[in-house]
Amino acid sequence: MWGDEERARLGKVVVIDDEEEAGKKLPRVFMLDGNDILRYNMASNRWLKESTVPRKTQDGSPFGFVALRGELHVISLLQGVELSAIRRSRHRRRGTILFMQIYDPRKMSWRSLITRTPFQFPLDFKTAVMCTVRV
Repeated sequence: MWGDEERARLGKVVVIDDEEEAGKKLPRVFMLDGNDILRYNMASNRWLKESTVPRKTQDGSPFGFVALRGELHVISLLQGVELSAIRRSRHRRRGTILFMQIYDPRKMSWRSLITRTPFQFPLDFKTAVMCTVRV
């Protein structure tokens, strides 16, 4: 699986189950390694670079990597950013901002979303689980 020049360490891995080939659903496996998204090629047993996250996360800052509805979501927190500086809002309070960078592997395109977190306490991406959150 790993070539001579490749690292033998896995990043965060997600699976998308929506690709059909010859009438069978085949899973697509993706890994977020630093700021690169890699796709696992089952035929060659190798990780191939799919894309690079447009806005790099700060070194050591926590982030989440989730597959939803056939898209890959890289989720990070922007601490101490004033939301009104990002978009006009009546509320001028400081808080934790949720920054989502969303990649569509079918279209090979990125989009992003910035919103205030709906939670009272900071998110811990190492122990967080996915649930429905209305943004």
